[in-house]
Amino acid sequence: MGIVIVLLPRSWKSNTKLALRNIGRQRARTTTTLLALFVGVFTIGLILVLGQDLRDNINAAIANNLTFNLVTLARGNEATRLQSKLGTVPGLSTANTQARTYASAVPVAIDGVPFPALIPRNDQGGPNDLGSGGTLFYLGGLEGYDVAHGQLPDTRNTTFAGRNLNASDAGTNNVLINAYLLNLAPLKGHIHVGSMITLASIDGKSIKTVTVVGTYQTSGFNLHFGPILATRAAVTALTPAGQPTSIFYMKVDSSKVGKALQTIGNLAPNATVANFANIGDFINTFIGDILLVLTTIASLSLLAGVIIIANAVALAMLERRRELGILKSVGYTSRTVLGEVLIENGVVGGPGALLAMLLVTLATSLLGQFVFKTGFGVSWYIAIGLIVGIALLAMVTSTIVAWGSTRVRPLEVLRYE
Repeated sequence: MGIVIVLLPRSWKSNTKLALRNIGRQRARTTTTLLALFVGVFTIGLILVLGQDLRDNINAAIANNLTFNLVTLARGNEATRLQSKLGTVPGLSTANTQARTYASAVPVAIDGVPFPALIPRNDQGGPNDLGSGGTLFYLGGLEGYDVAHGQLPDTRNTTFAGRNLNASDAGTNNVLINAYLLNLAPLKGHIHVGSMITLASIDGKSIKTVTVVGTYQTSGFNLHFGPILATRAAVTALTPAGQPTSIFYMKVDSSKVGKALQTIGNLAPNATVANFANIGDFINTFIGDILLVLTTIASLSLLAGVIIIANAVALAMLERRRELGILKSVGYTSRTVLGEVLIENGVVGGPGALLAMLLVTLATSLLGQFVFKTGFGVSWYIAIGLIVGIALLAMVTSTIVAWGSTRVRPLEVLRYE
């Protein structure tokens, strides 16, 4: 600071020295103002930085993991027609589109033990318990992969125990089940890799026993409409006659989603379509709304800081009334005196905001490492914007309050002082 003052022009040098002297004269008042600004900037900065980091991480996860944006569930002849006409869907990337078969199922037995005997009566579930409903969900549907032609369960963000499906499983009844079934009640200890699960078709006319060759657990946006990952042979065996069902995972150009939906509707009027094309926009809007509410609440602390600044400047102008008159009588202008007040409050506001943003940087780093398990950082434009903005806010507030006091005539002051 001393080196900077030496290099300043003479008028600025004197104003800066006066400003620093005045800051030291009222240490308690300066500390209160600095603390109020620090709390306000820290709260707002932490909310903005965390919100931006969460938004960036979610968007990156969606871009890296969600390889499709439309999911279509079609049955019977509509599924066959849609499969043959996929090339007519506007904006469709055939390289990133997959069609898998699907069949609903009802669990009958596990390793020869009747399924109802494994589920406690009225099991509603809990933190470590899937309950009867959750267990039926994870055993209630099969999604068939064409493993013979290299269509395998996605390995990204997925942890396997046992093994994944491979080409040698073509034509077999080997399946993967969700790891929750092994690790959580009520089937914990009753099912494992190698277990034989007897399933019945939804119409009760077909019964098939499948073999668990592995488990999977996803940590990203991998989506499976059928919780049991199976071969097409196993799905076909449990599909009611004349009711084949296919799931199409489609990657469509975001600018042509509307036309693609219209084409799909024409090809398969009764198909169910889930549109994930705008999921990123929805998440960004949702996070933005939450941040707006939290920032508004946090701004109350900053408003308190502004009020404290205004009160401090008003008191300072009243206490320094004689000093201002003497300064103006020896040649200081209203502009010069006001400049000293601006420097004084800018020096208080700027460092307060800087210290707050340094603490925000530390807090976000620790939260990212220990809570969110990812790398968080502070955007430079948020940091600089808050530091400069708070310094300007302090200076503007002091200008409004001190404007009248700095323009008083020396004779009016010295006559009564």
